[in-house]
Amino acid sequence: MRAAEQLFFAEGVRAVGVERLLAESGVGRASFYRHFASKDDLIVRGCAAINTMVEIADPDSLAHRVAAALLAQAEPAEPAEQSQPAEPLESAESRAGAPTGLS
Repeated sequence: MRAAEQLFFAEGVRAVGVERLLAESGVGRASFYRHFASKDDLIVRGCAAINTMVEIADPDSLAHRVAAALLAQAEPAEPAEQSQPAEPLESAESRAGAPTGLS
């Protein structure tokens, strides 16, 4: 998650795809998808972790309220099956000829 955090803050969430996250972090594809169903799932979990840290520091802070609002709007993805990694979002969208969205 540390590599994702650094890349997302430096370049933006949309500019960084899963392949780049894997390359920068040294994490294998299977390991990534064992823990996260998609890049969106990674983002939601990252927001949840930030929200928890901010809440511990100051539950009334603006940062906590913003993180809580973001989490309230986000729906976490279903857990990935252990036997088969979830399909990355960019693969499904690329095959359909759609824009790559958050990738």
